[in-house]
Amino acid sequence: MLQLYANDSLTAIKLSVEIKSDFMCFVYLHRKCILRSHQIWTGLPQHINRVAYVLVLLERLLKFDVCIGNPEVEFSNLVPIGSGLSSNNSPEIVAYREEDFNATHASGERYNSTIRSVKCDMLSTSKKCTACKKYFYLLQSRTNRVESRLLSCRKYSHTNFKHRDMTKQELNMKLNEQKHEIKNLQTELWKQRREFDKIITANGISVEGSEHHELKDLMASCETEFEKSFPISTSRQRLFWEQQMSFVLCVLTLY
Repeated sequence: MLQLYANDSLTAIKLSVEIKSDFMCFVYLHRKCILRSHQIWTGLPQHINRVAYVLVLLERLLKFDVCIGNPEVEFSNLVPIGSGLSSNNSPEIVAYREEDFNATHASGERYNSTIRSVKCDMLSTSKKCTACKKYFYLLQSRTNRVESRLLSCRKYSHTNFKHRDMTKQELNMKLNEQKHEIKNLQTELWKQRREFDKIITANGISVEGSEHHELKDLMASCETEFEKSFPISTSRQRLFWEQQMSFVLCVLTLY
C-alpha cells in the first residue's frame, strides 16, 4: 500500500506499508522504516496475519502525519542534502538533511528538504516531533554562530576550526585564504631567488676549508663512475670535470 506526494507533476512516495510473505509488517515513511518502538505498533503482534490487525494499523496511521522536521530556509546552508550534522563534543551524527520529497504537510505547508534529528519519530500527531523541536533550537544557535563568524572577518587558514563544523561558504573562504597565501609565498620565493642569483653572479660561491675536503672526497668517490659515463678524455664533460678537480685541489693547498 502506497501513499504519494503529487505536486507540480512531481510524484514521490510518502508512505508505504509492506506485508511480507511471513506476515511481518513494515511501514516506511520517506524511505525510512518506522521503528517498532513507535506507538503505532503498540499492542500489535510482529506478524500481521489477520485483517483486523491491518485495519487497526491503518486506522492508527490516519491519526499521524509526517513530522515536518526543520525545513526553515535559514538552515539550508548549514549542511548539503544527504549529509549529517554532528555535535560540538562528538563526531557522532545527531541530525541529517533529508532529500527533497516535494512534500506537503497536513496543514497545507509545502517544503522541499528538511533537517531531521536522528531521533525523529517520523510519524507525529503534531507538526514537529519532540526530537526535531528540540533540535530546532540547536540549529538556531548554530546559525547565529555562523553569522557571527562571518561578520567577524575571521581567518580560517591558521585555526583549528574543524571542517565538519564549517559551512560551504566558510570552506570556500578558507580555500581562498590558502590560495592567497600560497601565491604570496611563491612571489616571495621568486624575489629571493632573483636576489640570490644577483649575489652569486657578483661574488661567486665560497666555502669553508672543511667543506672543500668534503667536496674533494665526494668528487673522488664519483670519479670512476664519471669516467665510465664519459670515456672520451677530450669530451667537454671530462674537461669540465678535470677543471673542477683542479680548482678543488688548488683551493685545498691554500688551507
